[in-house]
Amino acid sequence: MPKKGIHPLLRTVTYVLKNGASVQLPSVLQKSVPYILQVDTTTNPLWTGEKKVVSSGGRSAKMMRRYEKMGFKFTEDAEEPAKQQPVQQPGPA
Repeated sequence: MPKKGIHPLLRTVTYVLKNGASVQLPSVLQKSVPYILQVDTTTNPLWTGEKKVVSSGGRSAKMMRRYEKMGFKFTEDAEEPAKQQPVQQPGPA
């Protein structure tokens, strides 16, 4: 038998999604007005698949930019290896 008075009271709260649809769910929120969501799964491009996340930086991208300055070429095709030119070592002084 659970103890009385220690659990929060569940109320039905209306959540309004970005597309205008509303959903009623149980919640411990004490708001009586509709709770308007700023981000939801129906309109966010990360969940809908309309937009892809492209990372423009990172360790590998930084390494590739550094070596491209020295004359190495990197390709995106894994089947065709990149033709790399050897780096000239400085001669004895």
